[in-house]
Amino acid sequence: MRTFRLGNVVLGLAVALAMTTAALGQVNPPVASNIPPPFAKQPSVFGGSFELFAGGSMEFARATQANGKAISTTNVGGFQTGLRYHLTDNHAFEFRYSWAEPLQTYGTNLFVKSRENTFSIDYVYTFLSDHRIRPYLLAGYSIIHYVAILPQSSPGAFNQIRPGYDYGVGLDWKISNTWSLRTEYRGIIYHIPDFNLIYIGAWNHRPVPDIALVYHF
Repeated sequence: MRTFRLGNVVLGLAVALAMTTAALGQVNPPVASNIPPPFAKQPSVFGGSFELFAGGSMEFARATQANGKAISTTNVGGFQTGLRYHLTDNHAFEFRYSWAEPLQTYGTNLFVKSRENTFSIDYVYTFLSDHRIRPYLLAGYSIIHYVAILPQSSPGAFNQIRPGYDYGVGLDWKISNTWSLRTEYRGIIYHIPDFNLIYIGAWNHRPVPDIALVYHF
């Protein structure tokens, strides 16, 4: 009787060992290393989510009238730099700073030479392409800070801040995975500055074509 029980125990242990060995032998198939985990952000076709750019621009402004006075602004070259962040390859936001020194005239006896500092935030939509050229559209808002250069301005001119609304279209010409050349047309609809010399409540339109070198990272 004792021998029978011992044999049952030995047989049970052998069966358990065999089942354990079979379970350990079932190894899950290897996971391919090139499959990204769920919700992983795909690499941008631009070489990164950020773009840093700098270049030159040309400002044009049409002559207009306010309070019976002819108002004009000289066409002037300037500088710009900015940072664009891509939420996706299509959708991005851009922060831009641009600088110029236009001369504004009011009638025949008032004039102001100013340092024009423009701070812009824009939404950008990029059309993806398999080619080296990628077009985009932008729209946003600007704050323009005019600093009167007193030796070259009428007495009594004060610094001013004016709002503006942006729109534009551009092309990115891909040079490499990290560099591109950008050509762009921007328009700014802005409140005309008066530097507290006369009151002006009117708005004007400023076309700004520009060109920039862009670093993608």
